[in-house]
Amino acid sequence: MNTKEKLALALKQACQTQKLDQIKIQNLTQMAGINRQTFYYHFKNIEELFSWVYVNEALVHLRIDSLSLDNWEEQALKMLKVIHADGRFYQTILKTHHHLFLENFMQTVQPAFVRLFMQMDVNKELSREDMEFYSRFFSYGCTGILETWIRDDFPQSAFEIAVQLYRLATDIEFFAYRIYQEKE
Repeated sequence: MNTKEKLALALKQACQTQKLDQIKIQNLTQMAGINRQTFYYHFKNIEELFSWVYVNEALVHLRIDSLSLDNWEEQALKMLKVIHADGRFYQTILKTHHHLFLENFMQTVQPAFVRLFMQMDVNKELSREDMEFYSRFFSYGCTGILETWIRDDFPQSAFEIAVQLYRLATDIEFFAYRIYQEKE
């Protein structure tokens, strides 16, 4: 396990009993078995460590260049399973540092939606502005679904959420196609 992974594990363990703003770097470095200066070599602060964990363990599944409507459900499911497995960690972050959760998710999901819209728009009917707007709209919607799922202690399975997100995407593609067909 490399240093960043050790720190990530220490942060997840600390979040089991403490709020993020109560966790001290000294405690994390002791738990990880490294010195304090090593922490600062890798991260500026605990918030940056959280972002690294979130992006590299959960959101990585939506950052792939090959993300498409065909594998959206599978990739979303992988992300949701990671979040569910570290549920207490993500619940703690949402309670104390909502903005970090939101910013990292939006920075990942919005460009992913733009790519998905570009793939679906085979006739080049959508303007770049429309794609940007639609991607923001759906990114905020997905953020709300994800936040509620985490805050409510995961009432549905990761699979159920992934299927619902996939159905939403395919329904949008289907109805958009019908609208464009009717216009022609």
